[in-house]
Amino acid sequence: QVLYIPRLILKLASRSLSNVRESNMTTNIEMPEFIPNTDRNHVDSVMRRTTFIDIETSLVEAYTFRTGQQFIGIDQLKEDSQTKLLTAAWGTWHDLYYYGENGVESVSNHHRKGAFKKDPLDDTYVLRKLWDVLDQSDVIVAHNAAFDRGWIEGRFMDLGWKQPSKYYVYCTFRTLHGLNGVSKKLDYLSQKLIGTEKVKHEGVGLWIRCSQGDVSAFEEMEEYNIGDIYNTLYKVYM
Repeated sequence: QVLYIPRLILKLASRSLSNVRESNMTTNIEMPEFIPNTDRNHVDSVMRRTTFIDIETSLVEAYTFRTGQQFIGIDQLKEDSQTKLLTAAWGTWHDLYYYGENGVESVSNHHRKGAFKKDPLDDTYVLRKLWDVLDQSDVIVAHNAAFDRGWIEGRFMDLGWKQPSKYYVYCTFRTLHGLNGVSKKLDYLSQKLIGTEKVKHEGVGLWIRCSQGDVSAFEEMEEYNIGDIYNTLYKVYM
């Protein structure tokens, strides 16, 4: 079954080639943004069931003797310290194509005030939303998708939930395997290919503030997470 996935590899290659084309060449070799044929009903159906997704996860606390690169064993983790989800953002191909940034949806632990007050790292609400999103999707698009999918489905397993319906994963990072470049990070690709960039943040301090239950930190994290969908992930994919 054809999934109508844009040719990210060819787009990257064409951008590089365009810099060295000779002045007497008349053929335009730059690849334009992919335009799906929405007049076909099955294409519209694919777009509605293709979802771009990104998550942000929490820190874990551990006991350590010093700073610097080192191995931290499981017995060094503080009791009950566990990686959980903080926020999540997503948008279907259909909604992002027609509505742009307004097609992005998001969820955060701080949206459910009662549970957040008891435990700011309680990610049950976020996970329930994501379970429905994945269950209704045929294709999931993410950058370094093994991270997002792994943590989401791993948390489902931790909670004893069944996994959602099977879906195909398209990773914009793995697609570039075999191509060399300065960096394959989403922010770098966005800047070089599209001219956009990720939302800036203060660094690890933002994650620390989230772990302390700072509502403003979760609001900033959600904004940062939203910025990883339309102007970066989606644009690079297209």
